[in-house]
Amino acid sequence: MKRFLSMSSLVFVAAAWLPAQEEGAPKAPDPQVAKDVSAFNELVADKKMSKDLEARAYLSKWVQSFETMHSKDQQAVIKALSAVFLRAKQREPEKLELYDASAVALSRMGKAGAKVLRDAFGNSRYRKSEWIPLRGRLIASLGQTQDLGSWDFILDTALRDPEDQIMAKAGGALANYEKADIKIRREIVKKLLKRFVEIQNQSRTESLDDPVAQTRQRTYAAIADPWNTTLAKLSGQTFRSPQDWEKWWNNHKDDNWGG
Repeated sequence: MKRFLSMSSLVFVAAAWLPAQEEGAPKAPDPQVAKDVSAFNELVADKKMSKDLEARAYLSKWVQSFETMHSKDQQAVIKALSAVFLRAKQREPEKLELYDASAVALSRMGKAGAKVLRDAFGNSRYRKSEWIPLRGRLIASLGQTQDLGSWDFILDTALRDPEDQIMAKAGGALANYEKADIKIRREIVKKLLKRFVEIQNQSRTESLDDPVAQTRQRTYAAIADPWNTTLAKLSGQTFRSPQDWEKWWNNHKDDNWGG
């Protein structure tokens, strides 16, 4: 009899819990979202690209309500924002307002937003040098999603991208993982610090005509501040030179630092 009562109690508790979990969740897609997405798509598709300001007006609305949207509405919004970067007529590199605003919106949309940002960052449309500012915005926004499936992509970009500005933005974007598990933070600090030391070492020369050193001096100047900031946020330390960071790392890499 006691066993029967115990099971009944469990069923009652479960029944009482489920409605609380589902409270406020939309049971069906919102027709207004569909209308807004349709209107947004029309504005983005304007042949003269003169409606971007009007299109941007929808973004803050979607950011504010994204988490509480029906999943189908979320998918529709993500699809519309993906089209801005991957399918709509390409904007001029000097007119990044719609791209910038869309990247910021996607940075507030978690894993789904992260996927679009990664796809846009790697798209062949934006490979020429005039698109470096946009790619910097995209990788920075990707970090702001704090998506745990993207930190290694951002780290690899910081370490390997040929553009100093992208290396700087990617390294800075990793600061968003300051609350990640210690294993993730340790891996980021380890690899970022190793590259930091390499770049500074390569920048040192007694020759005034060493092109490699000159290139690395420019790289170091670009990355020093954002990389130092990321190392500080992930580790809880406040060093400024790669050598000081390396000395600390050798003594404390196995500690449960920074959190």
